[in-house]
Amino acid sequence: KIFYKFSKDSSYYYIQIADEQEAGYSDWAFSYKGVVKDKFYIGAYCGYTTSSKLRSLSGKTPTVSQTLNTFRTQAQANGAGYEQIPLNKLILLQILYLIMFKNRNGQSVLGRGYVDGNSAAVNTGATNAKGRCWGETTGKLQMCFMNIEDFWGNLYGWIDGYYIDASGNRKAADGNFSDSDFSSYTTVSTNASSVNGHISKIECNEKLGFVITEGSGSETTYFCDYGSAYVGSGGRVPNFGGNWSGGSDAGPFRLTCTDSLSNSNTNAGGRLAFCG
Repeated sequence: KIFYKFSKDSSYYYIQIADEQEAGYSDWAFSYKGVVKDKFYIGAYCGYTTSSKLRSLSGKTPTVSQTLNTFRTQAQANGAGYEQIPLNKLILLQILYLIMFKNRNGQSVLGRGYVDGNSAAVNTGATNAKGRCWGETTGKLQMCFMNIEDFWGNLYGWIDGYYIDASGNRKAADGNFSDSDFSSYTTVSTNASSVNGHISKIECNEKLGFVITEGSGSETTYFCDYGSAYVGSGGRVPNFGGNWSGGSDAGPFRLTCTDSLSNSNTNAGGRLAFCG
């Protein structure tokens, strides 16, 4: 377990970590259903469904064309503590990426990922022998970050625990995720207007982290990745990372919240997490 802190002034965002509790620092990333855990686990691979359970397995064709709720149900079928990866876990991974690579353009410093001119997802396991963090520049090979293959690229990945309602309330939760009961969700910020574009400004708080608030950047400036926060009837849920043909929109901060609760896509899959 580590603690982290978001802050900002008129010129900069500051993201800091500590190995013990300090004033203003949060352990939200380790919270699950209101209980702070000592650790959590993230699936190494894009999710594969077998026997109605979402798994993290090498050498499999990732499962696609399912709603976030379906992936959630299949993740939870593994037993208590298993979930489709939620936003509070993703935020910590993004923080660790920044600390390790000291650059907001992940595709330039770590790897393009499988994102350029490809026609379909590829099987898991291609990075097994390539090291803890690996990438290249062609857009034709999968990348990995901290042994998480396809952290960006290959497939968009559904993210749980973040929801924008029809009034523009940005809501976050650490568990008890749902498509119908949002009583466990907290409204963190509100903007009745949709926001999209390459990310130039972010929420910059413990619960929403790098979620877009302004989209006037580019592929090589600010956060260098595409984002959106869409306000629409019925609410919206997010996906992360970038798909097989996403090009320069992909990367460690690429998070769009545009899909309705009923959406399923051939280029979107799930990823298993164990939250505690």
